Amino acid sequence: MAERYDYRRATLITTNRAFKDWTKVFPDALNAQVIAERLTERSETFVLDGKGYRSNRA
Repeated sequence: MAERYDYRRATLITTNRAFKDWTKVFPDALNAQVIAERLTERSETFVLDGKGYRSNRA
């Protein structure tokens, strides 16, 4: 990750959790905050809301 960051390579990360819920994944709240800040420092964040594609195909 550090090399991709240093050389400004594209990285796509997806999650179904809001940043405020990352402490459920990373028990240490400080680490969760640091990770979120590092990932979003020079980034674009898209929040998608609504029905999933798979639920429409069922």
